[in-house]
Amino acid sequence: MSMIAEYRQLSVEDLNRLLKEDQDNIEEFLFEDGGEIEAAGFLSLDKSWHSLHFLLNGDPWQGSGPLFNAVLGGQEFGDDMGYGPPRYLSADQVKEVAQALSKVDRVQLKAKFDPQAFKKAEIYGFNAQDANSEFGYMMGYLQELTSFFESAAKAGKAVVISLT
Repeated sequence: MSMIAEYRQLSVEDLNRLLKEDQDNIEEFLFEDGGEIEAAGFLSLDKSWHSLHFLLNGDPWQGSGPLFNAVLGGQEFGDDMGYGPPRYLSADQVKEVAQALSKVDRVQLKAKFDPQAFKKAEIYGFNAQDANSEFGYMMGYLQELTSFFESAAKAGKAVVISLT
């Protein structure tokens, strides 16, 4: 079984309702229609989540500010969904993450990319033997993550993140 990071955009009203009333039905709410979710409001980072977090924060599990919130941040709520409870980011936090991701310099990321550091940190899913492909894989998902947060911020939405 793989650890996959999944993101869902929610209106502030839906998030508040979920937090106050529907915590027993979080999975049903987040993945309504049997997992068929409107593409614009859903993102899966597949197994790139841990690599992205490490690349953006320089630490396998820690960090601070909006770049930490992009992958491993947020306020936990509800029950374990496979690899811990889901986490949410408020609409204001989503805006901060979107701004921070938009300022990430991809050239600087490439310059500081060290496959051996990823291996030493035991980054989930990272294949040090194919480092160039791994970096390209991460950059593709970084672009998707950036676009996802930009669209959520523009719409004034909150975001729920889960590892399943």
